[in-house]
Amino acid sequence: MQKTWKMSWLMVVLMAMVITPWAHAQNDVSPEPVPNPQQIAEECAKHITRKANHAVGQIGNVTERCINRIGELLEDGEIERAHRLARRCGHLIDGIARRHTHAIRRLTRRCVRVLTELGAPQLAERVVGVARGQTAHIAEARKRARAAIAEQF
Repeated sequence: MQKTWKMSWLMVVLMAMVITPWAHAQNDVSPEPVPNPQQIAEECAKHITRKANHAVGQIGNVTERCINRIGELLEDGEIERAHRLARRCGHLIDGIARRHTHAIRRLTRRCVRVLTELGAPQLAERVVGVARGQTAHIAEARKRARAAIAEQF
């Protein structure tokens, strides 16, 4: 999977929150109102959930393709190739789960930092709770996918 260097909408908002007060201070213009922590928390939760859903979808797609191909190999008597494919598919599924889980953790840390700076630690805890739930969702999808592949043998 290629890394993209495009910033997500959330990152643009978070950066704007940091840059805007500094820019106003430089221009002696009255500062913008403080961003609404509730809205920030909601956007963080949405972004985390989207990342998790994307991971679960990718895991499902990989699993389906792998199961289909393993079935074909087994029908053709290519048992060793089917086992090798199953191992590769397991590694691919693990990588998807790991990358998305790390991305969710990074995003959660950023959101918690911003919310804490805005004096909203309760909202930060809610975002952490959402992140924990979504990473558990990814872990469960990974576990189910590996089990489905193993069942082919």
